[in-house]
This record gives sequence, C-alpha cells and structure tokens, in this order.
Amino acid sequence: MSSEILSRAAALRAWACHQGFGSSATHSPQTIVATRGWVRTLGGADPYFGLFARGAQLELAPISAAVQAGELRVTPAVRGCMYLVAAAHADLALSVAHHGSQVRSQRDIEKAGGTAKQIDKTAKAIVRALEAGPQTTAELRKGPAAKAIVSFGDKGKKVGSTSSLPVALRQLEFDGAIERTPIDGRLDTETYQWSVRQTKLTKHAPADAERAIAAMFFEHHSPASFEHFVAWSGLGKKVAKAAMAELDLVEVEVETHADEPEKMWATVAAMKLAYSKAKPKGVALLGLQDLYLVVRGGPSSVCPAAHLDVEIPRWGPIGGGSIRATKHPHLRALLVDGMLAGFWDVNARMDEQVLAWLDTPSKTVARAAERQVAGLRSFMAAELGHSKIYSIDSDAKIDARFELVRGLGS
Repeated sequence: MSSEILSRAAALRAWACHQGFGSSATHSPQTIVATRGWVRTLGGADPYFGLFARGAQLELAPISAAVQAGELRVTPAVRGCMYLVAAAHADLALSVAHHGSQVRSQRDIEKAGGTAKQIDKTAKAIVRALEAGPQTTAELRKGPAAKAIVSFGDKGKKVGSTSSLPVALRQLEFDGAIERTPIDGRLDTETYQWSVRQTKLTKHAPADAERAIAAMFFEHHSPASFEHFVAWSGLGKKVAKAAMAELDLVEVEVETHADEPEKMWATVAAMKLAYSKAKPKGVALLGLQDLYLVVRGGPSSVCPAAHLDVEIPRWGPIGGGSIRATKHPHLRALLVDGMLAGFWDVNARMDEQVLAWLDTPSKTVARAAERQVAGLRSFMAAELGHSKIYSIDSDAKIDARFELVRGLGS
C-alpha cells in the first residue's frame, strides 16, 4: 500500500462523482443500491430521495415493483440497522447482521427471562402459520401462532424483548427459513409481510462477510478512513483491520478543515476519479441519514469551511450542535456540485416548501433547487401521502422542522 497526498477538491470529486449527483443519466434503483451504496430505511419518505438524487426516475411504481419482485431487499445489515440493498447483497447483509447480533440477542433473551425452548416453540408455530400464506407481524400475533407466543412482561420491556415473537422472527430470518417484504413494496414503512423463504440462504462465514463489506464500503465511499469503516460497520478494530488487510487500497493523506491531513484509504477507481477532469455538477436533494453525509464522520467533510459553525439539530438524544461537530444531522440536505449548500423541507400538509441556503445561490441554481423540491413535494403528496422522515413522525414535528429550516441560512 502506497501513500499519496489528496486535496479536499480531489477527494470531493471522488466522493460526489461516484454517487452520480447531478447527472442527466437515468439509472434503475437496483443499479443505484448495487453500485452507489446501500440506503438507510427508517420508515419515512427519505430513502426515495437518495435514489432520486442518484438518477432514479421520480416514480413510486418501479421501486415498489422491484421490492415486491425481490430485486431490492429491505433487510437488517450492519449494526442491525435496516437498509435497502440489491438482491445480490441481501444475504451478505443478513449474515453481517446475524454475526453482529448473536451475543446480544442471547443476552437479551436471558435478561427477559426467556428460554431457547420457548423461542424454538414460537418459531415452529410461525413457520406452520406462514405455510398457509404470508402474514404481517400483527397477523401472526393474533392468528394460530399466538398460542405459542410467550410474553416476557415488564422484565422483557426493559431490554426491548416484550415477547418471544420478534426474537423468533429474527432467528428464522437469520436461518433462512422466512423472509420479509415491506407492505406493497413501500420503503416508507416498518410494517413487513413475512413469508416462507423460497430460495436457499447463502450464509457467509464471519471473516468472509467482514471482507466483503469492507470491499463494498471502500468501493462506494472511498477515500475513507479506517475509523469511518469501523463506525459504519460496527466491527471491532482488530476485526476491521483484518477485513481490510487483503484489499487493494491506496493509502492517502486527505486535506481537511483541520490543520493536519487525515489518513484515509481509497480504491484504485476512486483515485482515478480524484485525479480525473470530472466535476460534480448540479443540485441534489438528500434525505435523513444519507450515507454521503454521515459515513465519513458527518457533513463537515463536504461543507464549506465558512459554515462549519452553523448550528443544526442532530439525530438522536444529543440535541443541536455545529455542522463541524455533528455526525448525524436531523435535517434534509441540499447539495450543489457535491458540496453541502443548505437544507430543505416541506410542511405536513405538503402545500409549502422551504430552502435554507448557506450562501446565496445564483438564480439558475436557486430555480433548479426550487423545481426539484417542488417535484419531491408533489411526489410525497400524490404518491406517498405524507412527508414523514421516520415511521413515528407526527405533523407537529414535521411543521416544527419546517419552521426551523425556514429560520436557517443566508
């Protein structure tokens, strides 16, 4: 592995051009998640924005059809988080989630007062019920399988395992006995239909799975640091180091906002992009938890230096903070030429939209951004029926964020 110096502009070229922001080319959602990166799903509208920003058509039907056909899968993946992935990556994602959760799951069952025998009994009842046809979790809870479901009571609530049902579903999914599909192929839901799996699960041994996700991570997101990979994957440092050891990566020193450059690793393809004449162009509207903004430690890596101290809300219990110190912004972001240029949102009724710019844009850029937000607002109103960022979002929270964005910017 060799060492090179990479300017921030060159790194941005690799990051943004690989994602395809601003391109006039149209890509299928299957191609986007397979070649640009997995997409976080939180039960809200935002996964669609990431697909549209990278070239998918502004339509619900093709995406839903791909999900229902199994060409796109919503599955547990790294850190147990839910992701939209290509069919070719689904078993890998499931294996990673399984390896990462085994110890914790067993510990939670024991803390809840459950036993392996109870989980096994519930699992067998679930399979029998699903042999008659697909069912949602709620339908399983009320149907013939209900007699085999054990409540863990208050003790279970404390560890997030209220009964044997979710534990048994997870075990069956990891074993390849059953599979989940979002209702109607929608990405803006956390309600799944379970069915008996018709294809054999390809199980990846831990070391194989770890190498595979390391290769995929750097293919999609490099230049990135070792720490970035650890944070995204949830792997321990020793395991992550071993996973990266056999990859053909270039060691680079990337210029940052800090005085010292940061050591990162890049694929040969990313380095070619970095040194190419390609330029990230155009407006891109991203949703909450888009990996472009969070996978390299937060939006500061693509934020103009003059705006690093702008205060924004954060995802999670921490509250607000500067862009410089925020790893997970709780806002929908606006990019121009690959750089963070502001934030956008729509209200709960979806009859208003707002853009907050970090710097005053040109009239051409401003009009392009307004048109794109209007298109997403129309999509939410006509096809989704809501503007939620996650499943338990409320109109009051949506309108509060809307007003917050209105108060930001230049």
